[in-house]
Amino acid sequence: MVFDINHIIGGFFNVLQPYNMLICIAGLFIGVLIGALPGLTATMGVAVCVPFSYVMEPEQALLLMSAVFCGGVYGGLIPAILLGIPGTPASAPTAFEGRALTQAGESGRALMAGMVGATLKKVTGKPLQKNRFFSKIFLLPGAPPFCPPGFPFF
Repeated sequence: MVFDINHIIGGFFNVLQPYNMLICIAGLFIGVLIGALPGLTATMGVAVCVPFSYVMEPEQALLLMSAVFCGGVYGGLIPAILLGIPGTPASAPTAFEGRALTQAGESGRALMAGMVGATLKKVTGKPLQKNRFFSKIFLLPGAPPFCPPGFPFF
């Protein structure tokens, strides 16, 4: 099995189908709601959505759970910035600076900075931790050789 860019392009086109986009948007909405509730994490949101994934196609189920997780990460920033109460444990440091910006009347700016930061974290794979810069992009050509040993189990 070799890295093939056509599979990646096909995956992007699969995500852009209307029903899959609807699932993705719904998952983001659910994730933001779950992440905004203090005490519920993005991982718990994924666990809540697992039963719904049993009746979906595998691609759609993975889209739903990925969207819920990403929405939950951003949703945890909302109470951290606006109220100073972290919605998720990962957003605890955001509560310090975000709350200060909210008190200065810059809550919109703080929420936008949090969204950009959460997005870059997901895309780049936490570049400041253990030199994993763009780890998800490098994983694309590196993962296929490891897949064939798992095929007999399906």
